[in-house]
Amino acid sequence: MSRGEVEAAMGETPKRAKRNAMEIAEHDCFRADGFYVYYDPDDRAIAAECFELDGVSFPPDTSLNLPYRELIAWLQGVDPSIVVKPDGAFRSDALGIAGRPMPGDDEAEGDIVRSESLLFYRPHYYEDCARWRSEREASK
Repeated sequence: MSRGEVEAAMGETPKRAKRNAMEIAEHDCFRADGFYVYYDPDDRAIAAECFELDGVSFPPDTSLNLPYRELIAWLQGVDPSIVVKPDGAFRSDALGIAGRPMPGDDEAEGDIVRSESLLFYRPHYYEDCARWRSEREASK
């Protein structure tokens, strides 16, 4: 979808910003709904990051608002090639989903660790972003 199509579908004008110099283009922040939409240099949506996980599900009906260990176990059952880093961050290119545990949660103390957010992305998202950043740097 284009930036305009996303805005029309949401029925509101989002707050636009860049978190840092690594971002390719400004992202749209839909605070009331708890998510960001990221765009390519042509203003086409390439990813959406959800911070409010109530109601977020994986088709057809699996809730992703799970304790972190359960989320990772479920994802590994669907994508055995998922990469989980020592810090708990994960990435599944087969499913187009990435995330990390909530910072500050301590599972050892009995807290139920949840995801900080979940990023849903199109195929080749990470490779394309790296290429666009390289192209931008080379053109400076």
